[in-house]
Formats: sequence, structure tokens, C-alpha cells
Amino acid sequence: MRGAVAIIDVARPHSLGLAALQRLEAFNADVAAQTRAGAPMCVLVRTAAGGQQQVFGAEADRRELVRRARAGDPAYGMALLRAEYGNTAAISRITAPYVLLLDGHVSGGGMGVAVPTTFRVATERTVVSLPEVALGLFPDAGASALLQRLPGCLGRWLGLTGLPLTGAEVRDAGIATHLVPAACLPELESALVALGPRAADRVAVDCILKSFEGRWPPHQQHQQQLRLKISLINEHFSRGSVEAVVASLEAAVAAAPAAPQQGAGPEHAAAAAAFLRDTLVAMQRGSPLSQAVTWELLRRASGQPPSCAVAANGPAAAMPPAAAMGINACNGELTGGSTAASSSGSSHGSSSKSLLQVLELEYVAACRCMAGQGDFYEGVRAGLIDRDGRPAWRYGSVSAVPAAAVHGMFEPLPGQPLLAPQLHRDWSVGAYPQWPVWPSSRL
Repeated sequence: MRGAVAIIDVARPHSLGLAALQRLEAFNADVAAQTRAGAPMCVLVRTAAGGQQQVFGAEADRRELVRRARAGDPAYGMALLRAEYGNTAAISRITAPYVLLLDGHVSGGGMGVAVPTTFRVATERTVVSLPEVALGLFPDAGASALLQRLPGCLGRWLGLTGLPLTGAEVRDAGIATHLVPAACLPELESALVALGPRAADRVAVDCILKSFEGRWPPHQQHQQQLRLKISLINEHFSRGSVEAVVASLEAAVAAAPAAPQQGAGPEHAAAAAAFLRDTLVAMQRGSPLSQAVTWELLRRASGQPPSCAVAANGPAAAMPPAAAMGINACNGELTGGSTAASSSGSSHGSSSKSLLQVLELEYVAACRCMAGQGDFYEGVRAGLIDRDGRPAWRYGSVSAVPAAAVHGMFEPLPGQPLLAPQLHRDWSVGAYPQWPVWPSSRL
């Protein structure tokens, strides 16, 4: 503790491990209890070693649980999932300001720390990606709850391709609440500590964070970098199925010249063509089954009923309109309509599932993966253990994935306890955690 600020240093950001996750979950549950009892407090999560390494991720944890499962110990993977998801839910119970410094890489399971926090501070070094489909998994630890709340079809693009957003893009998308120069982070921390008991006031903390957003030198003033990408993403990822998305991308890439002729058009045409090629390559790299599961997971997280099949073409029937999702009004120009946040300040629509409901969906599907169903073992082998980059997926394309294989991932394993009763038992609290207040995007 520094004054009223409880500081968490993540010393091994690339791998928390089961014991560390359990300690972090216990810490968050304790902070939640203290704040409910009226203790003035603010929580600050930072990396102990600084920003150039991977800040939050779970690659080493994924390798370890696959090794153990193959050696006959699947229980380790189940316990790791329960601790990882439980930690996400525990953070959501904290009413005090919870500030996460995203100074570096945030990927995969690391999003479980970021999803429920109050304030997420990006810097020019921030890189956010969700590479799970390339590992035979899907965005988890609450990430799917975040993805289906992003503007337009950005959540689909992030979840299905694993491609990154960087720096100002993370803030513009609404994933980060603030964008601050990395060099100012020590001073920002001191300013939060100087608030004393007022550090428990979200408005006071927000004012401090906003004051540091104006510290950028003139040559580092950030333009909105995401606009070109989001228009292309919406054009192609608004299709009715993963197969239709791939077909749309293939047609666009085939129609674009391999290299724009001199004077043939504006510079952004070349950038658009390169972006579409990269997106198509990323889609072709992922597990077809994981992509189909991710698509279905985002449907269910947004409150839609399970689907047996989605039309291969046409409008985005697999995702509710922006208004139904509670996307804030400033996103209207990208989503085709004007919407408003609810009067309570929350940015989720009434149809969307709560965070814990989404965690339950993810937990059931992830337990299936830990039990050897799906492509997870093979994806981790090819991507993180042998690193040969040649996974042998169960299906050659998304069109070959049976609907029963997708929907079977969302059926609890026989005898496998659900997540919510375990969290209820451990915390002695009822009801689902409330969804945190998400910021507006700046698009």
C-alpha cells in the first residue's frame, strides 16, 4: 500500500501460474470485501519490470496445462481455468477505482485482468491481441463479453483473426479508457497516491488520468488511426457467417492489384489492400472449429439464443444492432445508427449477458477444450511447444465444421461443476457481478 493506493506488481507477466492466480483472486476478493465495508481505497496494477515485455498473457500457462493434460492430469487445467475466470469475476466485485496500466503487450488470457477494471491506461507501447483461435481455443476469461461490446464488427475481427491493435487504436476502440505517455507513468502513480482518501473517488481518479492525457509532445499527437480499418472491418465482417466473411475477404483481395500502379489512386488504397491481405491470411491461419465456436460465443454473449445455422450471406443476423448492444452514441456513424447509454451509466444493453454469465459460457467451452475436445492441444503444440507452425486442425475449413461440433462445446461435461456455484461458495456472495462501466469509443 502507498497511502490509499493498493499496488499490485506483476513480476512474471507472461505466466501467472495457478498459485499466483489464486493469490491474486484472494487479494481481489479481500479488496472487494473491504470496499463494500467502506474502506477508502484505489487499486493500481502495474508490471514490476516495465513495458517492453509482455504485460499480461498466458502462453506459459497454456503450455503447462497441455503438458499436464497429456501426462494424465487434466485437473490442473480445470483448476487453472477456475482461478483465471474467478479472478476476472473477483475484480468485477470491486467498487473502488481499479486502474490497470497497459504499458506493453496484453494478449489472450491477460484480458481477464483488463476486462472488468474501472480504468485501463494505454501508452504508445500498448499492443492488444487475442490470438486464441490460432491456438485452437477462443477468446476467454471474459474477453468475449468485451468483444461483443466494441463498435461495429471490431470485436469479430479481433476474436477471429488475432491481429493486434496498438497505442492510440486501443484507446480509440474503447478498450482503454485513457492514453498516457509511458514516460509519465511514475508521475501518474505519485499523483494517485497524493490524492489520499480521495483516491477512492472514481471522479477524482478520472480527473488525474485525464490530466496526463494532455502530456503528449506535439510531434506525438495521435490521430485516429482506426478509421480506415473499421470501415473495412464493418464491410467484410458484417456477413452472416464465418464462411461468408472469408469469401468476402477472398473476393476483395483477388480484386485488388498486387501492387498499386504509380499514380493509380490515393495512398490509402494500398494500405487498405495490405490490411485486407493480412486479415485474410490471419483468418486462414486459425482453427476452423475455434472460429466457429468464437462466432457462436459472441452470439450468445450478446444475448441471442443458440443458432443451428446462419445464412451464408446477407446482413449481420448473427450480431444484434448497435442499439440493442448498448453501444454509445458516438459510435453511430460506424454502426449505422445513433444510440445512447443507459441512464445508470452502464454501456451494455439489456439483452447482453452479465459478465459472470459470459464467464460461465466460456468456462463450459474451455473445460471441453481441456478434456481434449476441439483443437486446443494441437494448437498449443504447434504454436507454443514444438513451434513448427503446422497444426493439424480437425477440419479443413469452417464450412466443414458440423453444427453439432460447435454446439457440443457449450454443453457442460458430465459431472463437471459449473463456475457460478464455486464462486458463490468461495466469496459467500450472491447474484452475478455487475458489468463495469465501459467508456465510449473515440471513433
